[in-house]
Amino acid sequence: MYYLLFFVPILLHPLKLTKRIKGLLNAFALLAMAIFRFGSGTDYFSYSYVYYLVSDHSIFKVFSQLKDKEIGFKLFMFIFRFLGLNYEVFVAVAAIVMVYFVYRWIDDNTDEVSYSYLVYYSMFYLVWMLSSLRQGMVLTLGCYFFFNRKFELRWLTQLLLILLLSTLHYTAFFFVIFILLQRVNFSKKINLGLFAGGLVMSLIPIGSILSEFVKYLPSLSKLTYYLPQLSSYGFWDVKSLARIVLFAAVWVHYERLKKRTDLPDRFVDAYLVGLSLYFYLRFNELIASRMAIFGFILAVFLLPAILKLYQGKKTLFVAGTAAFVLF
Repeated sequence: MYYLLFFVPILLHPLKLTKRIKGLLNAFALLAMAIFRFGSGTDYFSYSYVYYLVSDHSIFKVFSQLKDKEIGFKLFMFIFRFLGLNYEVFVAVAAIVMVYFVYRWIDDNTDEVSYSYLVYYSMFYLVWMLSSLRQGMVLTLGCYFFFNRKFELRWLTQLLLILLLSTLHYTAFFFVIFILLQRVNFSKKINLGLFAGGLVMSLIPIGSILSEFVKYLPSLSKLTYYLPQLSSYGFWDVKSLARIVLFAAVWVHYERLKKRTDLPDRFVDAYLVGLSLYFYLRFNELIASRMAIFGFILAVFLLPAILKLYQGKKTLFVAGTAAFVLF
């Protein structure tokens, strides 16, 4: 089924349908898989266990339960528990909410909807919708409100929204970094320098250094939970090389993408900064991935935009389309 879903945007793209119809059909395919995905996703049964631990009768009890889980997410689960609904219904409703905002986000920000859905499904759907439920909700809602060419929220509204999203998952605070970076006047050289610095930082065995440092500071003993993960460094593994290629693809077309009136400049810079941050935090794969995704997800719009730049050059366009699909 997952392989068949991959072909939905590919088959829809050449059809003479309106942008909205293509978007709805792609979104419906994602939604159908998300609703009827029993057992799929690395955290599916973990969240099932957590769901049935939440009180089904006392909202006050919810506040004292599961103290490692954010209160907003617990209250969201409580609504379904109070109504006597099972976990499958809860997951289905969460999927409906996320797919709706993905649909609105893509519909608002690009005319190349099929390619955007192809990128979203290939690179983000399985992890950030089917697995990481809490951060997936934060990422989906946050991207719609913070990375939308149709509107730009006021500072106070952005901060209040981040605080609200943080009740679902603490990673909502990562949006603050990308919002602040929007005030920086980035250039092609600055982005390259930032990325090069990240590659150099990734060579430093920060994990080993922190392991030794924590030994002499008992107050930081909680960090020992993460120390087993603090061993990643370098940029020669497959996932790092793939990110280097994806950075280069956008960086090479930096000026041409910035000239497009339908693509906000902040999308380009946030994407490049997100990939750079991954290498600065390479010592911990979990932290690096969770932070970088808030900029990297803009590949949904940038990769199709690059392909569109070559639409007038038939040979390059066909070759680019083939590479785009195969990659």
